[in-house]
Amino acid sequence: MPNNMGASRPLAQSYTVAAQLEKKAPDSYLFFISTGFAMLPSGHMVAGAPIFRRFYKGGYEGHGVALSISRDKGRTWHPIWHYPSVTPLEMALFVHENRLYMLITPHTKDGGRIWVTASDDEGLTWSEPVEVINGPFKWLASHQLAMTIRDGRLFWAVSEENMRLAVVSCDLGEGLLNPNAWRISNFTEMPIPPEINPGLFPGPDMRCLEGNVVSVNGHIRVIARAVIDRQGTASLAAVYDLNIEDGKLELTFSQFYPVPGAQCKVYIVYDEQSRLFWMASNIPANSQKWIDTAHLGNPGNDRRFLLLWYSCDALNWFPAGCIAAAEKLTQSFHYASMVIDGDDLAIISRTSLNSGNEHDSELLTFHRVREFRSLAMDIFPKV
Repeated sequence: MPNNMGASRPLAQSYTVAAQLEKKAPDSYLFFISTGFAMLPSGHMVAGAPIFRRFYKGGYEGHGVALSISRDKGRTWHPIWHYPSVTPLEMALFVHENRLYMLITPHTKDGGRIWVTASDDEGLTWSEPVEVINGPFKWLASHQLAMTIRDGRLFWAVSEENMRLAVVSCDLGEGLLNPNAWRISNFTEMPIPPEINPGLFPGPDMRCLEGNVVSVNGHIRVIARAVIDRQGTASLAAVYDLNIEDGKLELTFSQFYPVPGAQCKVYIVYDEQSRLFWMASNIPANSQKWIDTAHLGNPGNDRRFLLLWYSCDALNWFPAGCIAAAEKLTQSFHYASMVIDGDDLAIISRTSLNSGNEHDSELLTFHRVREFRSLAMDIFPKV
């Protein structure tokens, strides 16, 4: 790394490799498209990601799921599972009552589906996936993002074609493998007023996706990624509110809010001990290309710097530091997933170092921010 990256060193620049892909092939290559991360009751950690194959002539296809386990707090990782018959677009890992679940949005032509599979041996073997959502909508997607449990129900956000957002919910008492336990809200589109869309980088793109479901003072909110002007308008999140009445879920777009790094995926976790939300996100350095660069992609798609923030309301964020930093625009530490491990934050990053671009990552890297609560000031308002 260069020596001029600032007076403070990144909090967790050192990492171990949880999974790695061989990049090159005669006509294609493999890359990780997402991250899944969970800490098991034993203290072991499971990390993984869907694998895609990209073809040099254009297009890509699902290539299965890879999982690794660490039994020593992330110091070493061992591959435990590769299931090529499951081809998720995205996935998440979730632990409930000593059982590990994988929530899958499959990469299928008819889309509109969510599958769930379970493991009772820490990810070594898995049950056959059960389809719990199959609706009259186009393909669904959701990464490992913040989920919320309230009144015995799990809430998780999904997007349709990376354009419209919805929330799915499961009655945990009835079981995650029971399709009757699941329901889905309406889909809501994020407006894009012209005043925040200067049109510097026109072209087809995403709009709203990757929502973190958080509970703030009894209210369930979704803090979602907003892709505006192909990320030229950076660090602006779409905020939704979920109303639950007579078992019906009603999702409403509430506002835009300046959330650092929200032009890309942000990951939020709530810490009961500090009563703070903690967030990992990527900040672009030159989102509208005012500084000339040879980078051919969208300048707002800068994923070099993975930063850590804290908040008491999941809207207003204070900087805690840089988790890890890459040097080149074609490199990245991004799409982080986090769990709280005692006094530390354990983090899995989808990482590109030698893949040739910031998106098609060949690594899953593990980082540990030690004594993370000591990085926060007391920000709670006093009377």
